[in-house]
Amino acid sequence: MMPAAILPAVLLASIPLLAQSQTPKLASNQVIQRTSDSSGTLPLPCDGDLRASVFGSEGVLRGLTDVPLRCGADRSANLELPTGGPYKIEISGGNSSIKAEGVYVGDLWILAGQSNMVGRANLEAIEQPDERVHLLRPKTGWEVAREPVHEKRMGFKGVMVGAGLGLPFAKEMVRRTGIPIGLIPTAVGATSLWEWHPDLIQGGPKNYYAPMLEQFRSAGGKVRGVLWYQGEADCRDDRAPQYLKQFQSFIRRVRQDLGNPALPFYFVQLGRSSNEEPPPRNERGWNAVREAQRQAELTVPHSGMAAAIDLELEDAVHINTEGLQRLGRRLAMLACKDVFPQACPGVLPGPRFESASWDSDRRLRVRFRGVNGLLSAQGRLLGFGLYDQDSKLRRVVYRAWIPPEPGNEVILEVNHQWPVPEPLFLRYGEGMDSPANLRDQAGMGAPAFGPVPVPPRPPALPAP
Repeated sequence: MMPAAILPAVLLASIPLLAQSQTPKLASNQVIQRTSDSSGTLPLPCDGDLRASVFGSEGVLRGLTDVPLRCGADRSANLELPTGGPYKIEISGGNSSIKAEGVYVGDLWILAGQSNMVGRANLEAIEQPDERVHLLRPKTGWEVAREPVHEKRMGFKGVMVGAGLGLPFAKEMVRRTGIPIGLIPTAVGATSLWEWHPDLIQGGPKNYYAPMLEQFRSAGGKVRGVLWYQGEADCRDDRAPQYLKQFQSFIRRVRQDLGNPALPFYFVQLGRSSNEEPPPRNERGWNAVREAQRQAELTVPHSGMAAAIDLELEDAVHINTEGLQRLGRRLAMLACKDVFPQACPGVLPGPRFESASWDSDRRLRVRFRGVNGLLSAQGRLLGFGLYDQDSKLRRVVYRAWIPPEPGNEVILEVNHQWPVPEPLFLRYGEGMDSPANLRDQAGMGAPAFGPVPVPPRPPALPAP
């Protein structure tokens, strides 16, 4: 296997890499986080000076044969390796000898959140492994990544499930950039933001932040970014109103503890659920958490959000295999456009609500930004509604369609008989199980949004 492609330094200039280093044990199948665009530094524990030889696919790498490594005051020695791989590394000296194979230098991503990040999808038609994508399991260490990335378990339908979005994300990143990927799975099903945020845990019995940090340190204390999918557990009246503030705070804390104030952080907006949620969770909270996530994308720098509301379900709340594969690719497009703009030229985040205005008393024009190509919908366009100030749906929209020009707008046609008092508010994807199917030509879905106020309707034209 030839080493992975090395990208120019300009691709990474805008995103600083993590500065906190640890001294992990060298292991086969390890992925080392790059410290620059072209190389990564592997700190090696030592009790005396070492010598290293590094072999690539075509033999010993130039300049990396019998290289002397001086043991520093911190009892570590640093070996610099080119981005790519796989490498076979032999270390000797200091009363020890270490050999490792299948080592890569690339980018590491933490996977965190609850069950839809874990993956509860059917293990048929799953994403196949790629030798340039590895993962770090908490108990068994580094290995080539294959489904299930987190865990396998019996699903609600009586079949084994476990397919997720991590492997599709990583393979899409490798396809677009040529950079090897290491995944650090830390998600846990049915968990709350209040059990992840170290400032909210306050010594409680559930603490998922500490294991995430431990995995981060085990991987070497350097990562490229974080992927997050969580929120279902917090769709309740006592937490949903606080979700935006606490989510913003959580991201700041993650960046602080991982040593990078601009650490890329990409997350998923809640998808659908056909559950009758047990109290205290409810549909009102589901809507509020979705909108909080949309606002987080607008207010948190170096972040991005992927939509999931248009994806099919495996069961009442978990996205199916094909949907998670699509979702992983959406997250990869968001990450690629920010971290590797030359590898993803012209990629936009996908349809985002921009404005709503009346063409006439019967036509409301909804404009979107961030559209790749043209807006599209399979079959009849679904998901849009007008609501009164009491959040009641007013059944006045009888048709939604996408005009061919300019391609980033939706037209809502409304009943000319207008028994509804204003003000009105526009929503897309309202409710836990709202059909919603707006996408762009790159397959990026439109996130749920609303309520957003609609301008007053113009006066009706006189009858001809």
